[in-house]
Amino acid sequence: MGTMTGTWRKTVAVGAMMLAPQLLIAQGSVSGQLTLLEKPGAASTDLATAVIYLVPAKPAEERLKATRSSITMSDREFTPHVVVMTPGSTVRFVNQDPFEHNAFSNSPSGNFDFGLSDRGATVQKKLPKAGVYPVFCNIHARMAAFVLVVPTEYFTLAGSDGHFTINEVPAGEYTLVAWHQRGGQLTRPVKVGSSGLTDLALQLDARGFRPKEHKNKYGKDYKSDTGDRY
Repeated sequence: MGTMTGTWRKTVAVGAMMLAPQLLIAQGSVSGQLTLLEKPGAASTDLATAVIYLVPAKPAEERLKATRSSITMSDREFTPHVVVMTPGSTVRFVNQDPFEHNAFSNSPSGNFDFGLSDRGATVQKKLPKAGVYPVFCNIHARMAAFVLVVPTEYFTLAGSDGHFTINEVPAGEYTLVAWHQRGGQLTRPVKVGSSGLTDLALQLDARGFRPKEHKNKYGKDYKSDTGDRY
């Protein structure tokens, strides 16, 4: 009995030593407020589509966990408008409209085209490379979404008021990135302490944003006789 007890104690001690480095890494929350500079008289109504993420100065040795995200095609809209994933994750498109849709992207990070999808159809694509993937429908010109593939697990979307929080961030040095469709992107080096980092103030400039008509998947203008009436 004594031998068994001693062996058990040694096993527990070894296990504790193996876990100790992980337990000693302090984790905290990184939070703050994101705002958009707007043209005079304009209000920021799309702050909830802003993405904030932290890229560690020292990349993790383990591969980032892949996930799955879904975008629905309903009422001639992609919902949600912005999706954030890690490299190797899969994005699914589900057609909930009673007519055909298409989803394509000509992103420099990688392109895809699902062809025509009937009602109820689901198509999916694994995106191995980090980058911004604008997604459009080849039938309905005003349908647009963005898939952001980021090289980190520490990311979030801002709230409708621009406030953001990234939880369980280990202490260390990072590059903070903020992205918004109209406001562009900013990067900033930050150091996260053992208790986290709060009261960050981020501001993007949307005053120079001009809506631009995109081309269809063939690089041509959309036809005006497609029956698409927005």
